[in-house]
Amino acid sequence: VGSGPPIWGTWESWQKVRDAGHAIESHTVTHLHPEQPNWPGIDGEYRLSIEQIEKNMPGHKVGFLAYPGGKNSHLNNRQLAATMYR
Repeated sequence: VGSGPPIWGTWESWQKVRDAGHAIESHTVTHLHPEQPNWPGIDGEYRLSIEQIEKNMPGHKVGFLAYPGGKNSHLNNRQLAATMYR
């Protein structure tokens, strides 16, 4: 949200999507880019995404993760994700 092309949206635009009845869930923080200087690790990818969504959409509880694909998809950790998501 807010860090990429306009199609990524703003919290306000995603709130409108939620208000229209859609679920807002996680797709991680960086889409698995460990080359970024402050990469939070896989735990941070999952946990920080939940924290950011729930902070910016009060009353919403994140329950699901859409695993990122691409060249770093091997970093996804199903066991760890299962401790954070339904």
